[in-house]
Amino acid sequence: MLAALAREPGPPPSVVDVVEVEPGALDEGGSVRLRMLASTVNPSDLVTISGAYASRTRYPFVPGFEGVGEVVEVGEDAPRELLGRRVLPLGTAGNWQEYKVAPARWCFAVPDDVTTEDACFAYVNPLSALLMVDEHAHAGVRVAAVNGATSAIGGQLRALLDARGIEVIGLTSGTTGRRVPSPADWSAVVSTAVPGWGEEVRRLSGGAGVDVAFDCVGGEHAATLLGAIRPGGSLVHYGLLSGRPIPAGSLREHPGRRIHLFRLRDIVHASSREQIQALLDRSYRGIAAGSLRTAVSGARPLREIRRLIAEAPSAAGKLLVTFP
Repeated sequence: MLAALAREPGPPPSVVDVVEVEPGALDEGGSVRLRMLASTVNPSDLVTISGAYASRTRYPFVPGFEGVGEVVEVGEDAPRELLGRRVLPLGTAGNWQEYKVAPARWCFAVPDDVTTEDACFAYVNPLSALLMVDEHAHAGVRVAAVNGATSAIGGQLRALLDARGIEVIGLTSGTTGRRVPSPADWSAVVSTAVPGWGEEVRRLSGGAGVDVAFDCVGGEHAATLLGAIRPGGSLVHYGLLSGRPIPAGSLREHPGRRIHLFRLRDIVHASSREQIQALLDRSYRGIAAGSLRTAVSGARPLREIRRLIAEAPSAAGKLLVTFP
């Protein structure tokens, strides 16, 4: 079968190859074999391939944190009712391959009324947005800032915060080809390419600073954003698009603020199957309502994964990996 393999940490278009590999064997612990139907190219995939999380990533590996597969074989201890069902295989990467072996306990059936395309994007971004807003958009939060405002999760955070009556300032980097789809949906949109953008965010929030900021960038950008938060407020750090951590000493420079590190994987692995299913049900409802739906701007077969990777940073929407 074909699989996309990241040989070593480095620039994703250079270190990922599509190769022929032997299909994995079903183990005795209740595993299933999936014929992959679709997968995605996410920033989390590209950041991981690049080596930002090298201490917890073993190379070579098959990337792909999201995807939908059809169960075509069940192991001895796996539920037979999964056979023939579309499922989300959660908890691990490995979706950039034609067939994937996954533990049955980590496979969640996709409802019949949800398309494969929508289901592909029902996990990482919607669950992250739901969990972060549940925890940090508490009573007393009136103004929030969200960087990566052109991204799918940026729009989902805005929709969830707006539903709670919270003003949301969107931050954009000015990446070529990426624009906020509906600027009027935000209380303001600020370009971080303009000097003094941190002060502008403070001004737009009334002068004191925002109550909470959601950061998917890290690095010096996150340090500047920390300064745009009021004393007592929080920075929720959930991504590393810059490839660099928040500089040491940032909290000393901005006393009274807090940094909360969010990792969806940690939360999911500590949750019961029932809790995960309840979150997925909320995700599907949000997708149906439009607030958690993801726009797809292109699709290519697995053989063209390098081209998808190269297009991803400037794509207007998400990119889909297909398995003809």
